[in-house]
Amino acid sequence: MNKKYISILAGALIIWIASLYVVYDTTREKWLALGSDSGEIHGKGLVMQELCNFATTDEPESPVVWGLSVKAERIEMSGENGTYSFKCD
Repeated sequence: MNKKYISILAGALIIWIASLYVVYDTTREKWLALGSDSGEIHGKGLVMQELCNFATTDEPESPVVWGLSVKAERIEMSGENGTYSFKCD
């Protein structure tokens, strides 16, 4: 009877440890993805702030060659032949 009780207890302990690991691993992956996404958005926002310091409010005269949208803001780069300008919205 004593060996049976110890076996059941050991089995329950192994199952408990395995369930803790599964919950920890799943949660860690979700928080890591959330943190990466948040950092990426923050980094793009910083880039946008710095580029908007050089931007004009005029409409571009040449086609837009690059754009970046972060949250409710957008910056576009337009130009040709090595002359480029930025426009922030």
